[in-house]
Amino acid sequence: MECHCVPYARVPKTSQIFLDYVDNFERVASFYNGSPFNPSSYADVARELNYPLALRADIARVLARQNESFGASDRTHVNLRRLGEPAEERHQC
Repeated sequence: MECHCVPYARVPKTSQIFLDYVDNFERVASFYNGSPFNPSSYADVARELNYPLALRADIARVLARQNESFGASDRTHVNLRRLGEPAEERHQC
């Protein structure tokens, strides 16, 4: 089987902002907190997030239910449990 890459610009109804996001990020950088192509951007944004434990626990329960129906791995369930725990109780994977 031969595989071919299809440029996003050839995908019907692809928005210009998405095309700029993937091909000319500097044109849309002011709309985002960091470059998607710089791994440290994710860590920087993550440090700024502050979701209350109750909200994280609710999200973890919903995701656990959904992932159970998808046949998710044990590792997925471990990470979902971590999501619902206070930061000081979380253990490294």
